[in-house]
Amino acid sequence: MRRFAQGLVFIVLISIGFPIIAYGQEKVGSEGIREGFESEYYYAFTEATRYMIYQYYNQAVGLYKKCLEYNPGSAAIKYQLSKIYYRTGYIDEAKRLAVEAWNSERKNRWYLINLISIFQTTNSIDSAIMFTKELSALEPGRGENLINLSILYQINRENKKALNLLEKVENGYGKSVEIYTLKYSIYLSEKNKRKAMQQLYLAHELDPENVSIIGLIAEFYRDSGIRDSASDYYSRLLKNDSQDAVSVFSYLDYLLHFNEYSKAIEYFNSCMKSKVINKEQTISYFISKLESESNILTHTIFYDSAITSLNKYFDNDIRINALCVDYYFKMKDYNKAGDELRKMKLQNERNYRVWEQLLFVENIKNQYDSLIIYGEKAISFFEDQPVPYLYTGIGYLQEKDYTKALKTLEKGFKYAEDKNIYLQYCIFIAEAYNGLQNHEKSFEFYEKALSIDSTNQLILNNYAYFLSLEGKKLVKAKLMSKMTIRKEKRNAIYLDTYAWILYKMEKKARAKCYISKAMKYGGGIDNDINEHYRIIFKHKGEEKN
Repeated sequence: MRRFAQGLVFIVLISIGFPIIAYGQEKVGSEGIREGFESEYYYAFTEATRYMIYQYYNQAVGLYKKCLEYNPGSAAIKYQLSKIYYRTGYIDEAKRLAVEAWNSERKNRWYLINLISIFQTTNSIDSAIMFTKELSALEPGRGENLINLSILYQINRENKKALNLLEKVENGYGKSVEIYTLKYSIYLSEKNKRKAMQQLYLAHELDPENVSIIGLIAEFYRDSGIRDSASDYYSRLLKNDSQDAVSVFSYLDYLLHFNEYSKAIEYFNSCMKSKVINKEQTISYFISKLESESNILTHTIFYDSAITSLNKYFDNDIRINALCVDYYFKMKDYNKAGDELRKMKLQNERNYRVWEQLLFVENIKNQYDSLIIYGEKAISFFEDQPVPYLYTGIGYLQEKDYTKALKTLEKGFKYAEDKNIYLQYCIFIAEAYNGLQNHEKSFEFYEKALSIDSTNQLILNNYAYFLSLEGKKLVKAKLMSKMTIRKEKRNAIYLDTYAWILYKMEKKARAKCYISKAMKYGGGIDNDINEHYRIIFKHKGEEKN
């Protein structure tokens, strides 16, 4: 429903008045400007503000910095720069300048609101609370500041403080739907359904025609599994608000909650065709559902049909295609995901994300021929991206073309700045060197991999196994292999590695024990494990102490 936007109170205030100086919230005085530079300062300031309004942030930053050269202590300029840095993701710099601006003029409400917004949206709630208290003290007659402070207390799970503030606001400013709605959300978070419902009914009595409250009551009964009451309130809601997208999706959730899949599919399709819900709203709805895997898996019948309908209705729309891919990934339907990605590739050949996901799909499906073809093509488009080289190298490894694998992986390795990708390169380069019988180089890269992740099961197992094949550092190999079977006692591959190391160390009886466990836990389908089993049990001899 159209709930009170608890997490966005201060953001809304800031965005409404974004070109603040242009509308009189901050005045530019002549105090502090270096003598002889007044005209340059005002020109740079005016131009910077114009650029800021039109969101040409780079130009605005350059000119505001020039303003600071002429007037180093200007709180107004620091405030403007803080907002730009916040908008463009330079959060630490935004905080620093915001604090400096406020320290210069502590009675400026807009500087405080800017600080609150930055701290709130970066989840520094304690700091946001502190500055909201400052704002409340500065403006004791503004009840909205107390409401905003109560919201922050709720976010910080200080529900008692939040409720006390709301009581204070109610006593001082009177009853309101907003206060009852906030109390409802607090009581609901505490799982106190009786008090939560009480607040909704008080809000409903205060404003019987408020569709947001009607919707919240409907959702309360829906989520509580009280079908008749939920149905009654949804009927009231849709009678008054049938063309509202939020109401539509809320009712759709009601149908899904009670497994009314045929009705849900029919209702969804009709709303799309009648354009009650638009593309952006529908995408947002499905993205929120994809974030909850249990919801998707519980209602697969509906989502399969809805995703198909959506894709047909908005054919060749890259955002819808991407949504479909995400859904198929969630459902582990990699064939459909691959089909969708190939269609996207034809329309968006220079979209790196499409290629990366396509390579992932081909790899997980063990389609190494196409993995190599797509990988080489991706490399030709994105020469400085490490992932296409990595997948292509894996394809060559699986095809046992170790020379091409190594050549490809070494090219991409220089672009592997991300720690996890660098680790993957170390593993597969080690594999390639091993395939080329260059064991010393292989072991060198396994050591590099272990220096990054000393507990990685795959690295420990493979390194230990290759050491055993060479008959080198068997004590070290045994220790590494033992770490893997301690974590995964029924992993046939790891048990086989440990058994083979024991065999190489001439501990035959123990080797038989562990190779038997490997067979017990599914090793019989692996040719190498079968061969090791045959060799170990065929060998006659006593175990060394």
